[in-house]
Amino acid sequence: MPLSRPEFLPILRAFLRAKVEFIVIGGVAANLHGSPMITFDVDLVPRRSLENFARTIEALTSLDAWYREHGDKRLRPTVERLQHYPGTHLLETRHGRLDLLGAVSGGAGYDELLERTVWFELDPGERLRTIDLEALIELKRSIGREKDRSALLLLEEVLAERRRLGMPRDG
Repeated sequence: MPLSRPEFLPILRAFLRAKVEFIVIGGVAANLHGSPMITFDVDLVPRRSLENFARTIEALTSLDAWYREHGDKRLRPTVERLQHYPGTHLLETRHGRLDLLGAVSGGAGYDELLERTVWFELDPGERLRTIDLEALIELKRSIGREKDRSALLLLEEVLAERRRLGMPRDG
């Protein structure tokens, strides 16, 4: 199956409808901050609680999600899988790839990242949290992959422009 860009708005809206507590990171966060980066997946860090796992499964079911590393098996996520495996869940949905991360580089999960987030309003009444631009830059720097080093140039330009224009931290 050829790799295509995800339709990230339907994915984010499914999580908002299900009232999942999550933080947007990665390329979609960069896009929300104004970066023209191209991304091929949606990266989310959901809160790790039993109630939130149940809401996450509701969102994933509405997106027809399955684990992409299991090929044709179409293994579906469950509350138990989310609860007992705190690592990264690599999923495919009918709107594209979705990665659910238990933690980011350095081991920070939802609760630790919360103070480094800002609110973005997609439409009236549709607000979501994303990692703030400075924290995203730090995260990309700490990961150190080639694609993250390339993204740093764009993100630092966006940050410099936002500061030059006196733009607020939130979206």
